[in-house]
Amino acid sequence: MYAERERSPKQERPATGACTRRSGFTLIEVLLATALVAMGLGAITVTVSTALRISAGTSNMMGAMHLAREQVEGLATNRFSAAALELGRHEIDLPGHEAFYIVSDAGDRRRDVEVVVAYLNPARGGTSEVQLVTRLVEVLQQ
Repeated sequence: MYAERERSPKQERPATGACTRRSGFTLIEVLLATALVAMGLGAITVTVSTALRISAGTSNMMGAMHLAREQVEGLATNRFSAAALELGRHEIDLPGHEAFYIVSDAGDRRRDVEVVVAYLNPARGGTSEVQLVTRLVEVLQQ
């Protein structure tokens, strides 16, 4: 009836558990996938690092602005005859910050006060300054 055909060596099925050419990944595929993952992680790392530097710089700037505002408020409570409001440059002793203020005459019972506070800015790789300028008007009391 049916004649049994002999199989050539090419037609033999592989033994159970043996790998064929189509199973798994080639070395090129694995290397390409690894390179893509590495590039993605590198881009994420750079983005996070930049965001942290910018955030630190902004936080430092806000702290310096707060210190400058406190200095202006303190100076505004002085009379013009006080030593703190003498014309010229005055150094401010703020721990961790370089700071000074300049008082200049704006005429007719007015003084301009410029407060400058330096802060560390990692985003720019150095220090930056916050400048706050205000005009004080002398109120005559009777």
